[in-house]
Formats: sequence, structure tokens, C-alpha cells
Amino acid sequence: MIKRKIDDAILAHQSWVVQFQNRLNGIERELLDPDMIGDDTTCAFGQWLKANPEAFPKAALLDYVKAMHGAFHEVAAEVASMIQQYQSRETIAKEMLELQNLSKQLVAALQEMKKQTNPADRKDIPL
Repeated sequence: MIKRKIDDAILAHQSWVVQFQNRLNGIERELLDPDMIGDDTTCAFGQWLKANPEAFPKAALLDYVKAMHGAFHEVAAEVASMIQQYQSRETIAKEMLELQNLSKQLVAALQEMKKQTNPADRKDIPL
């Protein structure tokens, strides 16, 4: 179950990049709340991670994932704000590159975390 939670987090955070790109291309028009997006405890993974830090045996990796997750949400909030302010595509594109880079780093860290997690030994962690 822990591995599934990590897989869900990977998919959700990758999809944010696609959603922002769709907004830039005019495919999606729904407004996003930059304040909510910027809070890394509002997403399902952030809530779960905050409630279950003991799910991951290596503190250094956990700290890195938390840092990457927080940075991802911070940059995502900036992109959402820039889109709402109708800033130029070139300006937003620079921030999108940063978001894509953070997404790749977060996914790599989550994949490493997944490798180090043995759900058979972690039945005590609520999901």
C-alpha cells in the first residue's frame, strides 16, 4: 500500500505539469488557487507524508523528498499566479522549466523511496 501511495504521488505531481501546460495552451481555463497550490500539505501525498513520516526508514531521503515536495508546490503556486496575472508566455515558460525540473527530481526521489520501502514490514502505517 505504501508503494501505491508513492505511485499515486508521482502521477499526481507529474499531472500538475501537464495541467499547467494545458492552461498555457488554452486547453484548460479553470482558475487555480495559488495559495492552495503553494501549501504542500493540501495535496493527498502531503497530508499522508506529514501524518506518516515513520513510513520511510531513511531520514535523509525523507528530508530530501519533503524539500523537493515543498519546492515543487512553491514553484507551482508561482506558475498559477503568473497564469492568472496573464504574464507573458516567455516569462511563464521559464518558471515552467523550473517546475518540470523539480517534478523530475521529486519523481526520482519518490522512486528511490519506493525501492527502500517494504510494505510487508510496514503494516502499522495507516493508508
